[in-house]
Amino acid sequence: MVRVLIEIESHEPLMESAARSMSVEKSAIPEPGIKATATDIGLSSDVILDTSFEAIAVGTGEPGADLASFEPGQSPKFVVRADVPESAAESGSVNGRRLFSDPGIAPIQICPGDPALGTDIDASVQHNIPAIHQRGLTGDRVAVAIMDTGISSQHLAGKNKTGVIETNVVWNALAAISGNGGLTPPGGHAVGHGTMCAFDVLIGSPDARLLDYPIMHGFAGQPAGSSIGGFLGDVLQAYAHLEAFWSVSFGGARQKYDALVISNSWGVFHPSWDFPDNHPGRYIDNPNHPFNLRVEAMVRQNIDIIFAAGNCGSNCPDSRCGGVVTDTITGANAHPDVLTLAGVDTSDLRVGYSSQGPAIPGMGQSDKPDVACATHFLGSEAFGTGQPDSGTSTSCPVAAGCVAALRTQLNQAMFPPARMFDEIRATARQPSGVAGWNADLGFGIVDIDQAAQSLGI
Repeated sequence: MVRVLIEIESHEPLMESAARSMSVEKSAIPEPGIKATATDIGLSSDVILDTSFEAIAVGTGEPGADLASFEPGQSPKFVVRADVPESAAESGSVNGRRLFSDPGIAPIQICPGDPALGTDIDASVQHNIPAIHQRGLTGDRVAVAIMDTGISSQHLAGKNKTGVIETNVVWNALAAISGNGGLTPPGGHAVGHGTMCAFDVLIGSPDARLLDYPIMHGFAGQPAGSSIGGFLGDVLQAYAHLEAFWSVSFGGARQKYDALVISNSWGVFHPSWDFPDNHPGRYIDNPNHPFNLRVEAMVRQNIDIIFAAGNCGSNCPDSRCGGVVTDTITGANAHPDVLTLAGVDTSDLRVGYSSQGPAIPGMGQSDKPDVACATHFLGSEAFGTGQPDSGTSTSCPVAAGCVAALRTQLNQAMFPPARMFDEIRATARQPSGVAGWNADLGFGIVDIDQAAQSLGI
């Protein structure tokens, strides 16, 4: 049997389940799961439906779908998780319904033994962040969703990072599904990768409000590896909840926030984690995978989405890359609508593990990474005293914090993500002095003050 995501037409139990999963401002998930069997929703008895996995509304399942079609009551199609016979997985469909991969994901953070170079203060200066803070660009009224292992607010406070974690937006489906003793409140997680990412966002946007989305299981004090990770289906579910929070709970009035930024320091390390090449349900090079369609739909709502490039650089790739160092910027990390981050140290040199471009063919944008931000500096010490914030996992939230700072004054409708990202690319600096894109650093190292000036702030 193979675990997959199945696209299926609307059924009442699926609408009810999706509505529960997208419930916002809650302290618990009431009666999680799908109240039906596989046969109840038109699947054969050899399909083992994961009834603990909430159904996800996916609209028409095609690019450019009307945004209203992603609401559970209006969605013509849903995605469920199930185990299917291997023959069905190989064919790409089951009972006439399309199926898609649900690959494992992992944090894009490694520390190959080199000591930290510089500090978070050096990183701030490197990206010209003090200059934008002097002009009041601090992330006020901007929400930044940390899609990771969860945040420890206690650790952040101990590091003098006083960013506020939104306690009224609770997504903890993994805890509910695993039955591990109830839901952990936002900010109440163990110190680890997610705490590192939160710290790094606050370098650029100390006044941003953090949304804690623990999409991966993490353990305190352990480096990234097989003990930390999750599955893409869980991220799709978290994105659906976040989209509901943004469009339904706060709506057009935006009473609490003016902008939303999403930081993603995770990815698929090796093609073997996904379906085989040319499979119609594959994720890493398929713009029509449900998760990639969700990313496209959320960007059309003017949400800024930032991704790490990955840690499969040719000099010292992560062991999980399996020796593959080309076409390693994959899936949503390679999506043309997101900002993809390479990593440099605080002396402007590319760190050897930072994935190099071009991106995997098929995703519609070969010139990835887009730009580079600092990593491998002494900052959160989430993995122990003296241990660096490392990997493109760090570069990504540093950039997310810079984007959130710009959003302090830039309206997302008037300055949509594409326009903002264009200016960030155009104003980046190339240490080599040669303008334009290259496979190592994209369009160069982010200079957020230059970007702000170019955008008219």
